[in-house]
Amino acid sequence: MGLLDKIVEAAHSIAGEMLNQNTIDGFKQLITGDGIEGLMKKFKSLGMDEILTSWIGTGKNLPISKDQILKVFGEDRIKEFSEKTGVPMEKSQDIIKDMLPGIIDKISPNGKIEE
Repeated sequence: MGLLDKIVEAAHSIAGEMLNQNTIDGFKQLITGDGIEGLMKKFKSLGMDEILTSWIGTGKNLPISKDQILKVFGEDRIKEFSEKTGVPMEKSQDIIKDMLPGIIDKISPNGKIEE
C-alpha cells in the first residue's frame, strides 16, 4: 500500500463515511505537496518539530492550533484546501487541525512514515 492509500485509509478511519472525496484529496495534497521530508523540515524550521514527532511516535499526539496550521501550510495552501473541499478557510483550518494529527499518526504506526 502506497502513501496516498495510507492517507485515504487513515482519513476514513478518523472521519468515517461522512468524509467526502474532496476532503481526502485536500489532505493528500497537503501531506504530499512538499513530500513528507518537506513537511518535517517545515515543522522543524518553525520550532514545532515536537508536535510532528508526537504524531509520528507511538505516544500521545500533541495538539496543533489553527494559527500553527496556517504557519506550516501558509495561506495559499489553506486556500487551495478550502477551495477543494468547498468550505470556508476558517472551517478548513479546523478540519486540518482536528484530522491531521490522527492521519499522520495512522500512516506511521511503528514510529516511522513509510512512503
